[in-house]
Amino acid sequence: MEMELNFEEYFGIKDFKLDQELDEIVSTLNQYKPTEVFFILNSLIINNTINSTKNHRNTTSPKLANSLFYLYKKNCSVGYKKIKNKEKLINYLSDKLNKINYYYSNIIFEQTKEKEIDSDFTLKSFYNINFNTFHFDYPNISSFQYLKCFLMNKEIINDMVKDHNLDFYDVIKGWLICILYENIADINDNKKYKYETVFTSFSEKIILELLYTNKINHRDFLEYFFPKLESKTKIIDSYPTDKFYKEKFSLGIRYNNRVYYPRSFYQFNDFWDMMLENKLMENKKGDFLEEYTYNLLVDFFGKENVFMNLFDENGNEQDFIVIYNDYLLCFECKSENLKEPFRDVSRAEKRMRQNFKSSIQKAYEQGLRIKNNIENNSTRYYDDDTKSTRKLIIDLKNFDSQKVLITCVTLENYLNLSNRLNKYLKPTSNIYPWVIDIFSLEHIFNKIISIDKSPQYLINYISERINTHNYLQAIGAEELECFGYYLGYNKFMDFTNLNTIMTLGNGYSSFVLDYFSPEIYILIDYFENLQRH
Repeated sequence: MEMELNFEEYFGIKDFKLDQELDEIVSTLNQYKPTEVFFILNSLIINNTINSTKNHRNTTSPKLANSLFYLYKKNCSVGYKKIKNKEKLINYLSDKLNKINYYYSNIIFEQTKEKEIDSDFTLKSFYNINFNTFHFDYPNISSFQYLKCFLMNKEIINDMVKDHNLDFYDVIKGWLICILYENIADINDNKKYKYETVFTSFSEKIILELLYTNKINHRDFLEYFFPKLESKTKIIDSYPTDKFYKEKFSLGIRYNNRVYYPRSFYQFNDFWDMMLENKLMENKKGDFLEEYTYNLLVDFFGKENVFMNLFDENGNEQDFIVIYNDYLLCFECKSENLKEPFRDVSRAEKRMRQNFKSSIQKAYEQGLRIKNNIENNSTRYYDDDTKSTRKLIIDLKNFDSQKVLITCVTLENYLNLSNRLNKYLKPTSNIYPWVIDIFSLEHIFNKIISIDKSPQYLINYISERINTHNYLQAIGAEELECFGYYLGYNKFMDFTNLNTIMTLGNGYSSFVLDYFSPEIYILIDYFENLQRH
């Protein structure tokens, strides 16, 4: 007799109570000295980083691993015990975090199973993938891309820290000192705080000296970004998937002359998310996305082939038109934030549909205008929408409307909303756009350049990719997975008539992201350049 597989029993989450689990984690950590807890939290992060590079089965969600810092800081009650078996506690925390991940997955899975939202089982995973990727994975944004974003928006950072006697250069240089602690000087710190080759906490005295030596307002920097750890009554009024930086962002905490900083690059992501929600940035991010896109397009296609902010004969604006060989590529930028998918699938579905309509669907319809204009012999594009003063920039009368490719460039990764367009898109004549976030677009451009291919390679990819939305999906909801697959085969298998879906597992993106140096070398080089500022 076959036994039915029970998800809850298999993953050990039967009768799972999230509040109780969080309370148990906090109570366990609060037994020990904070410096001991710092060691454990960073050891978990370091272990996780090592395991992820080896595709190790015992890898924990990086977002959950980092969230432990915020959970502990918010609910800390200073303990006095020493940890006798550190590896055992690391494994205990890793197991707890994995169960939290399974718990959330099960909530979504059970709802989609009960509500029969899609007739095809593989489509039911749409919500599960979207929720889990949003809450438990970080986007494939490199440290050099975050640093570029910070530099292009340094006035936002200056405004954020102006009341603390700091500026952009103080923040970035000071931050890099924390990341590169072992790499920028001969550190004479106590080796008992090391896990593997990495310090799990820093000497406050050494950090202050490094900040001062690099002409940073050292005491203000430490006071603002590393507040002192305070013993508090446990409150646990938030979920581990919440955006903790909304309460009060900090790079780390201080206790007993030691400074704790989570040893990963992922805090760049939290800081960038916080910047995107800044009021000044809200009014600027559209222009920022267009500037970033323009720079990429010019570097990739050549300035002579890129036309920006054009107006058709009826005064409708197009963000970018790119001409290459006999193809015409339209790039429409959308800077709207991807809203958080709810745990409730019905509410999540409504929110995702609204998000899609106001961004991707809108960009698609804007791009489609070019195709329609060519077919209707309305092919002139100008520098302004005022008829009396506008100047003709380009006439597309010699272009074939069948060779117009529509691309929507988003500021954030839209996950399955972009990876599985057939879910919500209302297409015209079965014409699909290509949807890509700006950072993945940059990775794809850089990868194509690194393998000595021309822009025609991208055109070939887009031409094939826009015909796969009915049967291709990536488990990680990443376009880089699809491009990584294409790099290996230079084509997509055609499942159109097989009534099935091709699902790409995680890992193909690594074939795209191998073009740049290890992150640590990028950061060292950037720090050395800042020192010359």
